[in-house]
Amino acid sequence: MKRVYSIVALSILMLASLSSEAALTISVAPAEAAVAVDPKAGETPIESFISGCLDSLFDAGIIATTSPTKTLDAEQWGDRAFGLQGAREGFVDLVVALYVVWKPSVLKKGVLVAAGCDYRILRVSSGAVVASGHVNGSGDSPEAAADPDKAARMAGAEVGRVCLPWILRASNGGEG
Repeated sequence: MKRVYSIVALSILMLASLSSEAALTISVAPAEAAVAVDPKAGETPIESFISGCLDSLFDAGIIATTSPTKTLDAEQWGDRAFGLQGAREGFVDLVVALYVVWKPSVLKKGVLVAAGCDYRILRVSSGAVVASGHVNGSGDSPEAAADPDKAARMAGAEVGRVCLPWILRASNGGEG
């Protein structure tokens, strides 16, 4: 009986070591557009947006890290090298570069809602673009104005869901 347990334990350890060798390492590199609004508007809910994105990837079995959010114009974000330097140093396989644009809510002063998010998924080893696209934001609604963090989390989760098939395809060696 001890032999059976030993074989089962050894099998489990072998499978665990194989799966960890094939693990895909993802980094989310967020950026947001500067928002020209009343300075009293406060900060954008970017942290909630990123949290929603990471949560949706985690729910799908993908573990991702994040880098600090940059405030950039679209041209700076358009540089394909955005997010790659830190990822190369951190032994990351793929970077999901995000560019979130915010707009002021017309329903509640001082609230910002996500107008949309451009994304670009890059293979770190080659810098190749696996996929890119745009996801519309949460929109301005009474719900978004009442709870901008929740709206931002939901918008970020949608971006994660849109990026997931591309990430999975890239993990199998596919390109965009």
